[in-house]
Amino acid sequence: MPRMLAPAFQGSPHAHAPASTPPQFVPSPLATQTTAPMYQCPAPGDGSAAQLIWCCGAHEHAAEDMLFLHFSVQAAMEPVSTTFFDNTSAFTRWLFSQPRGSVTPSSIVIVGWRQAKPVAHAIHAARTGDTSLLRHDLQRPELSHVQPPGSDHPASTAVHAMIVHVPEPSQGSVRAFRWASEDGVRLTGLGIEVTLSIAALEMSVRGHLG
Repeated sequence: MPRMLAPAFQGSPHAHAPASTPPQFVPSPLATQTTAPMYQCPAPGDGSAAQLIWCCGAHEHAAEDMLFLHFSVQAAMEPVSTTFFDNTSAFTRWLFSQPRGSVTPSSIVIVGWRQAKPVAHAIHAARTGDTSLLRHDLQRPELSHVQPPGSDHPASTAVHAMIVHVPEPSQGSVRAFRWASEDGVRLTGLGIEVTLSIAALEMSVRGHLG
C-alpha cells in the first residue's frame, strides 16, 4: 500500500514528508538550489499517482490550502503526490523537462491569478514549441522532443487540467473568469476552471481525478 505523503512548502519543487511526520512544512534540501537540476516528480503517463502541482505564490492561506487539499483527496480517493513551485520560472523548467507527445497527462496545475498567464504561456510552449511568449530564462532547459516523432500537433503534455485559485475574491476574480474562458483556453487547450474557495477547489480537483 502506498505511503501517505505530506507535502513540503519551501523550495522548488519539494520533497515529501512521510505520514509519521506531523502535518507541518519541512525544509527541502532543494530549498537553496532553485537553479540546480530539480525535476524529481514522477514522469506523467507512467502509471504513477496523479500529481497536484501548486504555483500559487505565498498568499495568506496557501500553506493551509495545500495541506488540506492533499490529505482530503488522498483520504477520499486515491494516492496523489503534491509539489509546490515558488515561482513560474521553476514550473516552466519542470514542464520543459517532461515528456511530450504520446503521454497520458497526469498533473493538475493549481495557480494563483498572478501566476495564471505565465503558466499558460509555458503550457502553450510545451504544446506548440513556440517559446516567444516566455520570459527570458538562461536556466530553462530545451523542450524535450515530441515522442514519437511526427505525433499530433499540438503535442500532449504533462498537464491534464489547470485551475486558477482566487481564495480572496475581488475584481481580480472577475478578470480571472474572463481570461480563463478566452485567452486561457486558447493558449493551453484546456478547459480552465476558476475557484474562489478551498471547498470549490477540492470539488474541482476531485472532478478531474474522477
